[in-house]
This record gives sequence, C-alpha cells and structure tokens, in this order.
Amino acid sequence: MAQALGPLPASPSDVLIIRDVRVAQVNGVFLLLQRAIRWACLALLPTVSAAQSKAAEPTVLSEGRRAPGLLSRGQPWKPETLGIQLRGGAAISTLELGAGDFLLRARLCVDERKGQGAGLVLGENQIVVDAPGGVEWSGPLFSQFQKPVAFKLAASAVFTLEVERSGEQLSVRVDGELAGTGRSGTGHVGGFGLVAGKGTLRFDRFEARGVLLPPSPEDKLAKLEGAIDAAIERGVAWLIEQQQRDGSWGNHQTVYPAGMTGLALYALQRAGVRADHPSIQRGYAYLDSVEPRETYGMSFALLAYGSPTESIRRPSARSACRS
Repeated sequence: MAQALGPLPASPSDVLIIRDVRVAQVNGVFLLLQRAIRWACLALLPTVSAAQSKAAEPTVLSEGRRAPGLLSRGQPWKPETLGIQLRGGAAISTLELGAGDFLLRARLCVDERKGQGAGLVLGENQIVVDAPGGVEWSGPLFSQFQKPVAFKLAASAVFTLEVERSGEQLSVRVDGELAGTGRSGTGHVGGFGLVAGKGTLRFDRFEARGVLLPPSPEDKLAKLEGAIDAAIERGVAWLIEQQQRDGSWGNHQTVYPAGMTGLALYALQRAGVRADHPSIQRGYAYLDSVEPRETYGMSFALLAYGSPTESIRRPSARSACRS
C-alpha cells in the first residue's frame, strides 16, 4: 500500500519567493493605510476651512434699523430711515468681549462736535468721537496709547470707526486711517456698546469679531446691586433735601400732620441713615410735637417709632397705642 508523501523540503528559491510575497503584502497594507489617511485628511479640510471662515466672520449687532444684538439703556433709541439715533442714551451689546484678539467696527454720524461724550465704550474705557479735534480716548485700555492724531471730521458726516487688538497691540482707525496705537495687554474687556453721552449719535451698522461671551450671572447681580445702592443713595439725599425747617415733611398736609413725617423717618432709617443724623433728630422732634388723630398718621408714626434705631418708649407712641 502506497504511503502518503509529506511536504517537500523548500528550496532556497522557494524561500525567497515566499519572503517577497509577504513583503509585498505588508507594503500593500501600509499603502492602503496611507491612502485612507490621506483621503480622511482631504475630507476634513473643507470642514476645517469652513469653521475657520465662520470664526473669522464678524457678528453683526445692528444693521440699518434692526439691532438684534443690542439693548437700549437710558433714553430709548429712535429708528430712522438709514439707521438708529441715540439721543442721551446707549446701545449696549448683549455679549461681552473676552480675552484675546478682537475687532469692533461701527458706521457712525454725530450732529455736533462739542465733546459731549458720544462714542464707543469698552468695559471701563471710552472712545469719544464728537470731540472738536476728531477722536479722544480714556481708560486703562489706552494707558500706553500715543496722543491721538487730529482728524477733520465734518459734523453730520458718516465715518467708520474701527478698534482692533492683535496680540498686545491695540489700534484705533477712522475711515481706515490710523488714529492711535499702543500696547493694551490681552485680558478680558467686558461689556461694550455705543453711547450718545449728552449729545446725539447715529449708527447704521455695528459689528464685532473676537471672543464674545454672555455676561456671567455674578456680573449681572453685581451690576444690579451697584445700581440699587446708587438709587437708594440718591433717594436718601433727595428726601433729606425735602425736609422742612420745623423738621417735618409735607407740612402743608394739615389733615395728616404726622403721616408724611413718620413715613419719611421710617424710609430713611430703613435705608441705613443713623439715628443720630440731624435730619432724623429734627424729624422725631417734630413728630413728638404733634398728636396723630387719624389712622393714616398714627400708622406711619408707629412705623417710625418702631424702627430698629428708635424704641417705642416715646410718649406720643404710647398715647397712640392707648388710643
């Protein structure tokens, strides 16, 4: 019975052929991988280019009579045929300007050049565009700026204002001409917008490019608290100015002689005015001299006597409580 033959021993030529085939297979795999990576990179290039192009496009805050990226502050703005008019108010961006490079561009027009504060604000800084000599700036962002170049800008003429930061270099241009430049750092700028000051400012386009961020809730709260405190201080000053010589408020009120004075005393002390303030002392002296006979006057007198800085130890308060 014939026996099965085993594998024949490989000759040196066969070994070389097998090695060449394996090398060719490995090279083919590498070639396919290289082509796959190349095609993947080519496929990503349009996406990257589109993202870069989109990032380079400015954000249009206002155009014509529409201003979707701005909020009115102070006096409301007035839409016109070719744009928006600010008269004593401001148009502030809904976004803040972050760190790094940025470009702000606005087409503006001012009626008069009397230095009334119309221009562009950037955080704690401002560029005034209605100065008699052209443009002026102030604030820490411009601390290392050179003196502004004088521009002969006619009143009611439309011009383009540009503020650009590249690296640490900040530049201001008017109609493409350099008005000033200097180092400014690269930090966070903050809120920005257009203001009319005490004058009038018109604009038909306002755009921004850079790191635009929504204001943080903490910043909003801090600004709100500051505005509230300032309003309270103004109210306290006005109320003290309205006090009469006899220590009362509204002494023409013959029917309720204690009502207005009690209410004023209560409001002042709730606002933080100390009990030893002369206005408070004079107010209580008047309140002690009258006897409230109506519910209105008695109620506000009790509020004043029951304030944290005044105990209810006064005779008028006790008699009011008994009655």
